[in-house]
Amino acid sequence: MNVIKKVVLLLAIGLCAVVTVNGQDIQQAIDAIENEQYAQAKSVLNGINTAESQYYLGDIALKEGDMEAAKAAFQKGIQADDEFPLNYVGLGRIDLSNENTAAAQANFAKAEEQLRRKVRDPRTYIEIMKAYGKAGMYDKGVEYGQKAIAVDDENASLYIALGDIYALRDGTNLSNAVANYDKAIALNPENPEVYTRLAVAWFRAQNMPRAQEFLDKAIQVDPEFAPAYRTKADIFYLSDSLNAAIEVYESKYLALSNRSCEALTTYVQMLFMNGDAEKANKEIAGLRQNCSGIPQMDRMEGIAAYETGDYQKAATALEKFVSSNPEEMIQPFDYIYLGKAYAQLGQGDKIGGILDKAIAISDSTNQESIMKVYDEMITAFEDAEKWAEAGKIYQEKIDKFESYPKKNADLQSMAIAYTKAKDYQMADQAIAQLIEKEPEFIGGYVMRAQIHAQDTSDFAAAKPHYEKLISVIGDKVSEGKNQQYLAEAYNYLGAYYYTVEKDIDKSIASFEKTLEYDPSNSRAANAAEQLKKVKEQMEARQRALEERAQQQSGG
Repeated sequence: MNVIKKVVLLLAIGLCAVVTVNGQDIQQAIDAIENEQYAQAKSVLNGINTAESQYYLGDIALKEGDMEAAKAAFQKGIQADDEFPLNYVGLGRIDLSNENTAAAQANFAKAEEQLRRKVRDPRTYIEIMKAYGKAGMYDKGVEYGQKAIAVDDENASLYIALGDIYALRDGTNLSNAVANYDKAIALNPENPEVYTRLAVAWFRAQNMPRAQEFLDKAIQVDPEFAPAYRTKADIFYLSDSLNAAIEVYESKYLALSNRSCEALTTYVQMLFMNGDAEKANKEIAGLRQNCSGIPQMDRMEGIAAYETGDYQKAATALEKFVSSNPEEMIQPFDYIYLGKAYAQLGQGDKIGGILDKAIAISDSTNQESIMKVYDEMITAFEDAEKWAEAGKIYQEKIDKFESYPKKNADLQSMAIAYTKAKDYQMADQAIAQLIEKEPEFIGGYVMRAQIHAQDTSDFAAAKPHYEKLISVIGDKVSEGKNQQYLAEAYNYLGAYYYTVEKDIDKSIASFEKTLEYDPSNSRAANAAEQLKKVKEQMEARQRALEERAQQQSGG
């Protein structure tokens, strides 16, 4: 009997040891996932064959965009233990990605049913909350956040996830989000994740100093927390500081993420966008060898093909990527590059839909994010010398945003684009908008006159605009390039009076005014000299005619 008791006790001790080891390994894997070290997490989880390990393997697969691998992992987890709730949550996450809300809710209900049988675990509610948040069903997510609070109101991860939902739902109104992030900080002030989330929230609210403050805090709390550096790079990228974003990847993030395939694909994309094709192609060689199975390779192949001039291959690869992967994996730049390929292929009719899709998945709470989409699409058309199409995107951008620092510059660029497209009416409308907004800007009047001067169908159309330019300059002759502009205006008027009104006196006077402001203008000098000779000849002929008439009359 004593022997039996010893055997039972040893078995019990052994079982406890296995549970403890597995629990430690699972937590190690969770920590690696939170630090975006997916390869390391998978190596740990693959050595554990439990329902819980399968859930986190599926979670990684979803983050990597491999929905089939995720589904297989969740189903394997259910086979291992059909009373473990999280794998039903995982299947529900896939359903939401496929926009099958009814199926998702059925799987979430199965997960909750298991909770009613056992001790309730807040993770189930938290994961359901996150799933609804990613699907844009924010109020439903908040509902599950409240359920999680009822189970465990001292869970810092819960308040971070709830803060994320409020940040997405409420836009620039950060009161609900910050209140929950503050609760997470009160529970665990050494958690770098919450400070990183606060940085994102403040960036969306267009408060860069506060965003930077919280990123610095996250890095201070944990200098090895990879997501803080990735977020820092994202913010630099969205703020048009591409060199700074690349530097963050090269100095910290790539190493901290163990040069994961996901990190490398984003890094390569930034290198291409920064014009460093040589370095990007070196990285792609490694990606093709080590990461050939990941969906992001279609993205990389598409971008690489675009940058090397194979626009059809680029369009084909990127079409495959955006059509065969879940929405949460697609980034605005995927559509931007696809749009660039279409522009180069002359398929401008597809651009509108691509632009709409890129904007739809941009951060709607951050004006810079959406403006960047417009700017990239404008660049795509300009690179393809599709000037009319570029002009249309400029106008759409200008109409969408009431005010932004470069609005007047965009009006000027739109006028230039339409001028290059020889659509002088649209060019004139663009520069007229600029003059209305900035009536003291002399350059606007110069451009308006030049636009009409280029319209060969109506040479006279520029006259009132050059006269307006002369009037606006007034006594500010010595300022800036005003002498140059006056010389241009009078030079045009000299040609106009001679060509259209046949008024040699006004033509000569205009060319002489040109020389007053630009003495080195040889064409104006020659024109004035030739016209004076023509005038003398005309006057001589006129005198001869008058003398002949007098002689005939006298005779």
